[in-house]
Amino acid sequence: MHTYLAKERIIDGDNVAVTGGSCGGYAVNAALANFPGYFAAGVSRFGGADWVTALQIASPSLKVADIIEYGDISEPNWLSYYQQYSPARQAENINVPVLYSHGVMDPRVDIAETEVMVKTLRKMVLKRRLSVCQMKGMVGEDWKTSYFMRRRKPLF
Repeated sequence: MHTYLAKERIIDGDNVAVTGGSCGGYAVNAALANFPGYFAAGVSRFGGADWVTALQIASPSLKVADIIEYGDISEPNWLSYYQQYSPARQAENINVPVLYSHGVMDPRVDIAETEVMVKTLRKMVLKRRLSVCQMKGMVGEDWKTSYFMRRRKPLF
């Protein structure tokens, strides 16, 4: 799609950023890891880094829904699929600046998912920024956290 849109001059193919929150934040990490060279930057808000760990540490009530939505990682085919395409396990492919934000009390996606991406990418000495919001769970749930991120994005 990127190639088509750039060819048709719908987008400037050299200056495309990818952004998303929650599952979209995971998609940002996955897109940057699996498609290096297509994006100039990324913004991952409260996104996962590795479905295996995210699904393992989910609360019991969420695990039931997760099995239906994402598959059962106790089955070898699902486990190997998520291991193979895990952004955290392919972080060496990410070569652009990324802004990460995550609320410390996020009930759905543990902040450790964002921290593992930031720590892994910082080892590569590329620009990474993590904004930790002490207020609510998912950044953007209320006006305080929305304001917090609106002030952080332009600095990025």
